[in-house]
Amino acid sequence: MSTEPYPEVAVDESGIVPNQSARGAEWPKKIRTLTASELDRLTIDHNGRFYWDGKLVNYEPPELRAQGQRPEGGDSTLDELERSVYEHTSPDRIEGAELARPLTAREREDLRADDFDTAREAGAAAEPRAISAEEMALAAAAIRMPERVHVKLSRWQSLGAIVMVLGMLVGASGIAAYGFVAAHEWACRIGLISSYCPQGPAGRPPARLDIPA
Repeated sequence: MSTEPYPEVAVDESGIVPNQSARGAEWPKKIRTLTASELDRLTIDHNGRFYWDGKLVNYEPPELRAQGQRPEGGDSTLDELERSVYEHTSPDRIEGAELARPLTAREREDLRADDFDTAREAGAAAEPRAISAEEMALAAAAIRMPERVHVKLSRWQSLGAIVMVLGMLVGASGIAAYGFVAAHEWACRIGLISSYCPQGPAGRPPARLDIPA
């Protein structure tokens, strides 16, 4: 006896299914082979679905049927989860815990007095402290800069500074004298002054007759 759930159907080269009466015992119940005339009523589309007289054959494999079945306890578990979302129960009271009692008028006044004292101390701390004249004088003396700066030079540094100053004075005097002479000569040439002007070059003396040229 074959162990396959659906035994293969033997067909010949013409495609016509022969009589399978010899394997009747191996086939499941209510299943039979198709005759040559019934094959014309069975069609198939490009997706592999079968049609009988134009009507889709509703076939569901056993694997898909098993996957579609839900466990027995699944519905009850989901129902419990959905029910827990909407149900709310108050937490159990902790042993030894006490709820806060409302404050009396005396306690509320004491709290307001404490808040006022705290605010007053904070305001007093925020006020600037007055600075006395002595503190201001000490601070000014600490940051006061000296008006004169004393520079101490060594003997050689002092000698070098004196020589440099004398050289600068001599150079300045020479430049001033040269400028004065140039300005005086320029004034004499244009006729602005006539005193102390240098005389022009003397004319050439006439040639002597007794001296041959």
